[in-house]
Amino acid sequence: MSAPQRMHPINIAENLSRFFFLLILPVLRGFAVAIRSDFKGWLSGAWMDILVAVLIVTLAILEWYRCTYEYKDEMIQVKKGLIWRKTITIPRESIHTVCIVYSFFLKPFRAVHLKADTIAGDSRAADLDLTVRTRQAEEILQRTLQEDDTIMRRAYAPSWLSIMALSLMSSNTFVGIVFITTLISQTGQLLGKEFERRIIGTFEEITRIMALGIPPATAALAYLILAGYLVAFALNLIRYRNFSAQRQQGVLSISGGLFTQRHYVIREDQINYVDIRQSVLTKLLGLKSVFLNAVGFGKSRDDMSVLILTATASSTEATMRLLLPGYSPSKRQLRHNFGALLRFMMDPLYPCLGIPLVSWVLGYVFPGWAEFIRSVAALAMMPAIWFLTVRLIDFFTSGVSKNGPIYTIRYSNGFYLHTVVIHEDKIASVQLRQSILQHMDGHCDLFIFSRSEKTVRHRCRNLLWSEAEELFGLKAGTGRK
Repeated sequence: MSAPQRMHPINIAENLSRFFFLLILPVLRGFAVAIRSDFKGWLSGAWMDILVAVLIVTLAILEWYRCTYEYKDEMIQVKKGLIWRKTITIPRESIHTVCIVYSFFLKPFRAVHLKADTIAGDSRAADLDLTVRTRQAEEILQRTLQEDDTIMRRAYAPSWLSIMALSLMSSNTFVGIVFITTLISQTGQLLGKEFERRIIGTFEEITRIMALGIPPATAALAYLILAGYLVAFALNLIRYRNFSAQRQQGVLSISGGLFTQRHYVIREDQINYVDIRQSVLTKLLGLKSVFLNAVGFGKSRDDMSVLILTATASSTEATMRLLLPGYSPSKRQLRHNFGALLRFMMDPLYPCLGIPLVSWVLGYVFPGWAEFIRSVAALAMMPAIWFLTVRLIDFFTSGVSKNGPIYTIRYSNGFYLHTVVIHEDKIASVQLRQSILQHMDGHCDLFIFSRSEKTVRHRCRNLLWSEAEELFGLKAGTGRK
């Protein structure tokens, strides 16, 4: 790519949304005219609306025309701006992740979104996001990858069963509920509020029919949670359909998606850490999933964040040797004593004991709502008991170890068990913290902060202070690295 290129013309349509604020004036004018019910007055001023529309389209075209990009001398350079010109230059060696997003609505135009990320950018959005022709994006991706046909490519393509298992494990009910409510709201805006009310009314009617003897309000809550989980499960199936991962020359190439395909290129030396994740169910079944933490990978809610989908322990280890041979977890060297059981169980015991107590008090104060309160408390006890089970497993499995420059950190966070494998160069800070009781027996909590666009904290409970200092090479008495 020897000369500056402009983005795909479809970017003009994308730019239109940036200038919608200019519609405020004609909207206010139309609102004022509507109050007066003066159609002739609106018609006489329609030229202003047309002028604003022409201005919006002109600004969108000018923004597209004034934006150019170029891949030269091992760097990507972008120049943009209507009045104030801005030049963005990113050296190739500073790029951690490159991603091509093949959106289904852009495919007919042979256009894609090309994204690039560095560690210095925004943690919520890509540092570079260009709408370009598919051929040009793939050319940039290949130049970034620098493939050598003489070097063997290692590939991993999971089965459909693995995709199903990952979706079952990682589906977030809250995300599904947000998706459902947003979909209903948008449908109401497109088809009218009456249609939106019909959808909600149909849900209420189905809930009454299927209440099965429990209060309808509780049944509605339970079915909403179930629907949210099922929607999130379906979204995950769509996201990871056609998933594949390859390794060549120390570079990972990850792709997947059904309607919107994403293709990531990540340099192995830019991976922050590897997270081998399990839930209670997958722990009991002996299954694991491997997630990557790398700049620009899994940044937004719709992005992929996994490297190895749910598989057996032996299959996961074999695939890691194939794709990430330098990230092998080691056996625990530091672990807590048996007296730490209360520290592990305290957090989940609060909801496990508090929910029944609060529900009993509320039922006594509001006897008319007692049945509803008890049924909601029963629903709330399910995640509380699940959390307690996670912490119990964490008590028997957590700890820290080191093998060469690679640390392995085992701990739980929320409803998941984590085995984090991290290179010592990617550790930003190590802190040891003691309570008064821990000070008496020389134990502490270990906090490891990893390098990334945003701070990620890993915590191991109740390790021996002296052993933690020795393992991490901390200066005696400081507990900080």
